[in-house]
Amino acid sequence: MWWWRGAQARRATCGLLWTLLMSIGLPAGAQAPVEAGEGRRLLDEARALAGGDGASRTAALVLLGRVVDEARQASSREVEAEARLTRGDLRLNLGRDEPEALTDLQTAATLFVADAHLSQAARASTLSGIVLRRLGRLDDAETAHRQALAWYDAVGDRAGLGTVHHNLGALLFSRSRLDEAEAAYGRALALRRDVGDVASTAGTLNNLATIHGNRGDLDKAIEAHREARDVARMSGRAVDLAYATLGLGTQSFALGTWQESIDHLIDAASQFETMGDRSGLAFARHTLGVVYLALGHDVDAVTTLESVLPLRTHDPARLGTTLQSLAGAYRAAGRLEEARAALERALALKRQASDTPGEAATLRSLAALEAAEGRRADAIRHAARARTLAAEIGRPDGIALAAALSSRVTDSEPDPALTIELERLANDPVVRRVPRTEAILRAELARAALRRGDLARARAEVATALDRVEQVRAGVAALDLRASYLASHADLLDLEVDLLLRSHEASPNAGHDRAAFVAAERARSRRLSDALADALTPLPTDNPLRARERRLEDEVSIAALKLERAQGSDRPDVQAALDRRLLALRTFRAEMRAQLPWRRDAPRLELNAIQARLPEDTAVIAYWLGAERSVAWVLHADGLNSVRLPGRSAIEGAVREARSAIDDARPAADALRRLAALLVHPLEPHVRARRLGIVLDGVLESVPVAALPLADGRAVLDRFQTVRLPSARWVTRTSGPRLDTGPPRVAIVADPVYGLDDARLVGRTGEGPRTDRGTSAPEAPARLRFSRQEADAIAALVTATVLTDFEASKPSVAALPLGSFDVLHLASHASQHATRPDLSGLVLSLVDESGRPVDGRLRLHEVVGLALSGQTVVLSACQTVIGPDLRGEGLQGLARGFLQAGAGTVVASLWDVDDRATMVLMRHFYEALVRDGGSAPRALEQAQQRMRADLRWADPRHWAGFVALGTLE
Repeated sequence: MWWWRGAQARRATCGLLWTLLMSIGLPAGAQAPVEAGEGRRLLDEARALAGGDGASRTAALVLLGRVVDEARQASSREVEAEARLTRGDLRLNLGRDEPEALTDLQTAATLFVADAHLSQAARASTLSGIVLRRLGRLDDAETAHRQALAWYDAVGDRAGLGTVHHNLGALLFSRSRLDEAEAAYGRALALRRDVGDVASTAGTLNNLATIHGNRGDLDKAIEAHREARDVARMSGRAVDLAYATLGLGTQSFALGTWQESIDHLIDAASQFETMGDRSGLAFARHTLGVVYLALGHDVDAVTTLESVLPLRTHDPARLGTTLQSLAGAYRAAGRLEEARAALERALALKRQASDTPGEAATLRSLAALEAAEGRRADAIRHAARARTLAAEIGRPDGIALAAALSSRVTDSEPDPALTIELERLANDPVVRRVPRTEAILRAELARAALRRGDLARARAEVATALDRVEQVRAGVAALDLRASYLASHADLLDLEVDLLLRSHEASPNAGHDRAAFVAAERARSRRLSDALADALTPLPTDNPLRARERRLEDEVSIAALKLERAQGSDRPDVQAALDRRLLALRTFRAEMRAQLPWRRDAPRLELNAIQARLPEDTAVIAYWLGAERSVAWVLHADGLNSVRLPGRSAIEGAVREARSAIDDARPAADALRRLAALLVHPLEPHVRARRLGIVLDGVLESVPVAALPLADGRAVLDRFQTVRLPSARWVTRTSGPRLDTGPPRVAIVADPVYGLDDARLVGRTGEGPRTDRGTSAPEAPARLRFSRQEADAIAALVTATVLTDFEASKPSVAALPLGSFDVLHLASHASQHATRPDLSGLVLSLVDESGRPVDGRLRLHEVVGLALSGQTVVLSACQTVIGPDLRGEGLQGLARGFLQAGAGTVVASLWDVDDRATMVLMRHFYEALVRDGGSAPRALEQAQQRMRADLRWADPRHWAGFVALGTLE
């Protein structure tokens, strides 16, 4: 490293530089500088323009070109040098024309040295080093920075030395020379504090924090980012504040506090966007995309990461990083060819930029993809190379992840040396600071123990892995993110249940079957135990907190409408704005949940308590789909039976076949019989009850259980009354009490107004066609004419408040005194949002009496805010059970949103049901509900029996699509 001390050293340095200049034919001081007053004036004008917006900066570049040409013609070295320095700096800030910027800066440095302006020469050399780094010429970049150190030291410019040490630290960090980088940042920090440049210390602190984070000292990293944030706030340096916020988001992600990470990252992205800082915006969006990917939000991850690519076209190393992450999102979304192409491009960019940590990470991703494709030899080779590179640069986390990957792709006989390495790494203090990495290692140790036949060790390791996963999940406030994170680790849940079932087969009397049931229920209940907290303590409508919640809901709705209308390149920005609104709403609700006493001391799941609540004529059947083996538990008050079923793929294939026949209106009897042979017939000898609470898993939630044939040919509906339970624990909940002993009080919302062609608008004629209550409705869905007849028929049977036409609107539903009703009946279209379940909902009136568009979508995020308290909710719309399928959590449809809001029972649909068939079934349902005193599952059973007895509606697609979810009572 070049360091000069004292006046003698500086004089010697200047002498060396003079000799150098003479040798290349630029006689320093040979001519007096030409002032060129016009050139100086134009230069000042160009500098003023360079500080403006995009158009002004472009104009500045043109003007600077003129200044350079005129100064060169006038032999005015000083003006030319300053103009080139200004132009090179401007090009650098604009992130374009890097080769031209480098020429300007290097020429400026030479000209400044010729006139002995070493401080200016040092600045030009510093900027040259930054450009060279962007161009991937890292050796040349380091030389330029060290030359700048020499010049600044020669003139005693300590502030300049602090700047160069800061930039040199960034370069050394990118070359994985962490000790040297930390030393450089340490010197920069000391120099900047020494000269009183406190404001600049924020950037240095941010970069020191990054080094701490890479070494696994996450607490130290967060402490440094917080100090940087405080300094930036005091000094008013917006860019350093944004980077401190970004750093806190990044380190929180590594630490496992992912809700804080998302919070910080969305905030940082907003700050960068406001400043027009493309580089910072790219960092924030990239990290947010990685968090979405880790949480299992594949589509959001793809969208977010793709929006980063155009922001990084001039930065090969970072572009490679984004491509590597994007490949992971493509792979998670099943787009394997795009994933491979992205990884191959990323690997080339990482090697071009000499980014060893990035190369190792990309090789790990490539090995994982090859393992998934069955290319085992290539996967082993790339994983081994990744381990070698991680070892060379001293990255324990990289070694750990590569070793776990190597173990995963090994043959059934584990490598003892690799297992020992996994055990060592799992106990490494640096690795244990990152819960996600330790969970991966523990899972691989569990699989290795299983291959050895050591079931006890395998169970212990997977239990530790799940504890680490839960540690991260518990730190995420947003319920959908918590769910998708757990779903992304569903292989661990499968492994835990599989190990317990294997242990039960080995030791039938050891209670492992009960432990497997509890493990499966614990996984199912994690989300529900959080989500249903709101149902226990609904906010009163006059509560100020409820008013705040309503405002947040409205902001989300407005942002959602903007996203629906956004076009092309605008979508990422509009999506980011929506994410910020959703985050604010989720965080508010999470804060409310955190204040509940039960949340601080959650009760353990006790199987005996569930059995104690089961009447003699009631059983619970709980399914769990596993990769190699599935299982169904049959739980009675006096015992538990576990029945082994085929693996997930076989069952899913049979479900798809049956649903395809129903959805296409083809004969489905044979497909339903084959599905029943897998799911129902093996259980029949173990079922002694008449009433069944059924807990389904994943794709099974789309199965019309009531229509499945038993072994004797009768349908399940003929022998059993069924209700779907979100989990077996649900049997401990009860429905809300009836308000009185008379007919049920029902609030009915039906026959909304959707389009300008509706006859109910003044001056319009025509009613529109009859339709299914579909979920893929166009912008103006068809009118549901039979829902009006449905509402009239129900109102004739019960005490009803009816909202139809323009009153069938979102504001009208929000104004209903829901606590005054036994049943809320909603007859409308429904819409499902595949990537953001919060935006799924019911479609109410979309226009008002004057034909003006209104927001008529009652979205899921608004549904969960309804103040329900045990009522029955009837969703007379299509596919209100079905939603995004999160393994370990089930299908996240609208029905669960109403359960979360506090409904006792929800009657909802599995598929698009004919409008007229729905009207008939609902009339039968309410007749039974009035006759039998309010049991929704029993009323639905009787209504379906009557539909089957009518030849017009005997086909299962007319009656089996509606199911009851909620309580057994």
